[in-house]
Amino acid sequence: MGGWFIDVFVAYFFKTAVRWLHLSGSAVWPMVNAKVTASSCPPKVFGCSSAEIAYSYVLRGHVYTGLYEKAFISPSSAQEYARRFTSGKSLIVRVKPNMQETSVVRDEDQHELNVESSGTVTQC
Repeated sequence: MGGWFIDVFVAYFFKTAVRWLHLSGSAVWPMVNAKVTASSCPPKVFGCSSAEIAYSYVLRGHVYTGLYEKAFISPSSAQEYARRFTSGKSLIVRVKPNMQETSVVRDEDQHELNVESSGTVTQC
């Protein structure tokens, strides 16, 4: 049991560190409105739980897609987070200048949307 507990925290800290690296410098990237296409909590094989939010956005007539993954220690927290992002809801993403296919989701940008906690999420 102790090994499982350590695996959860190691995976959580690793995923959080990777996410932090992806977000580095993105605070100055332009904001773009996106639409959630799906949200889920994939079954975990080992490590921590995560919520995955798939989205799409349009820039200069081209459609781009992205996948936002956020790690959680608690499976119920991951499920609750994913439920906030139901298909069709708006989402704010930051797009890397001169690389429109590169985008990130920053939690602090979502507060402007007043994302509601309703709807269903598949695979949770």
